[in-house]
Order: sequence, then structure tokens, then C-alpha cells
Amino acid sequence: MLKTQVESPDARPRAKRSYAPRVFLAVVLLGLAPLGYEAGLIVVSNWQAMNGMYSPPRTPFLAAIADWSRTAGTEFRFQTDRLVGGGHLDPAWAVPIGVGWAALTAYLFLRKVH
Repeated sequence: MLKTQVESPDARPRAKRSYAPRVFLAVVLLGLAPLGYEAGLIVVSNWQAMNGMYSPPRTPFLAAIADWSRTAGTEFRFQTDRLVGGGHLDPAWAVPIGVGWAALTAYLFLRKVH
């Protein structure tokens, strides 16, 4: 009579888990901690203003992000104006561009990937 062994899930040795997800989470949390602190300063400042004692919060990271956003927006407008020749887009092109964009998007999302 031939006997077979049945492996249960508990019989297999456990694989060593990687520390990469924990390290990644720690790095992300440490990177976002200053922004969370400054957001807390803004909330506390608003609460103090409701009690009649306003003090403007100092938020260097959020100020730097706002400055970068303003600069990036200005640069984006400059590049797009240069791309279209500084003129206005002819409204007659709106429908053909929309149909082309929809066709391209449909092709990219509905294609079969092997």
C-alpha cells in the first residue's frame, strides 16, 4: 500500500520577511512629518484666532512648496504659450482634437495585452 504525505500549510518553513516595506514606510513618514507639524501649527493658529489671540504661524516648508508651485505654474504657462505660438486656439479645432483624444484613450485602455 502506497502512503502519500499531505503537506499542510503549517508544515512549510516560513520565509524570511523583507524589511523593505517597513523601511519605506518609515522614510515616507519621516519625510511627511515636517508638513504634518506645520499643518498642526496652522490649525492651532486658527484656534487661537477664534479666541482673539492671533499669531501668524511660521511654516518654511509649506512656504517653499507654495513658492515652488507658483514658479512651476508660471513656467508651465510660459512653455504652453510658446508651444502654441502665443496665440489662441481656433475653436473649430476643439471637436477634432476631442475626438482624437477620445480615440487615443480608447485605444490605449481597450487594447488587448498579451
